[in-house]
Amino acid sequence: MKCSICKQGGHTKRSCKKMNMPVSTPKIDAETDVKVISPVKVEISLDELNNLQMVFNETKEKLTSDVMEDMLSKMNAISEKCKGDGAGLTGGVLIDMFVMAYLSLLLPSFKEEKKGESDCKILETPLSFKKISGKSTIALDWSKNSENSVKRERFNTDIMIVNITTEQWWKKKPSNCTQEENDSKFYLTPIKAGIYFIPKIYCKANISLSSNNKTNSLIDEKSLYRMLKESIKNNMVIEFPLEVLKHDFNILNAFI
Repeated sequence: MKCSICKQGGHTKRSCKKMNMPVSTPKIDAETDVKVISPVKVEISLDELNNLQMVFNETKEKLTSDVMEDMLSKMNAISEKCKGDGAGLTGGVLIDMFVMAYLSLLLPSFKEEKKGESDCKILETPLSFKKISGKSTIALDWSKNSENSVKRERFNTDIMIVNITTEQWWKKKPSNCTQEENDSKFYLTPIKAGIYFIPKIYCKANISLSSNNKTNSLIDEKSLYRMLKESIKNNMVIEFPLEVLKHDFNILNAFI
């Protein structure tokens, strides 16, 4: 008689050693498990989020309602003066210079430092600074001169966006929305004038870059809107007052 388990003679399946052999515990590849869970990466990400939260707290403490009103009114004055064909770029440069100088007066830990994607630091945390006026597109940099501008790693710094215009970006909805976005009316939330802080780890995971004739790191309107909504969700927005005083911008007053 042959055993139906091992196909050997001299015993039955009830007395077969293979039948009664304990099942071994599968070997766990510790290195593979660590790579899947990525505990180190998660820890670093949490630290980075905490750093950005501290930057936000520091900035919000110094930028009181009166300060925010003064800041917005002066940026509006520059925008009002810089109108017409080709003047938008000039106004943008002047506002960038104004914000950098203004924050350096108010925040002891602020310093302007242009390196890679970073424009400044607060509490030693590098930040990429962008200014928009309502519905916009932005770029991480305006470079299209080499293959390195395509291949290099992006979103290396957290992002601080100053939006000077409260606006509903779409009356209905943009094209190619998901069903969930349609149902929740995701794109119909007005974006208020304010200073928005967006973590780089969110951007790395959720924002795709495109290109045009000027840059390989273009962030389109939908992606920028999602970034601002992420900032709102994280309560990392310092809103400008709805009504502000009016200033007049005179270039001659810029000289000391």
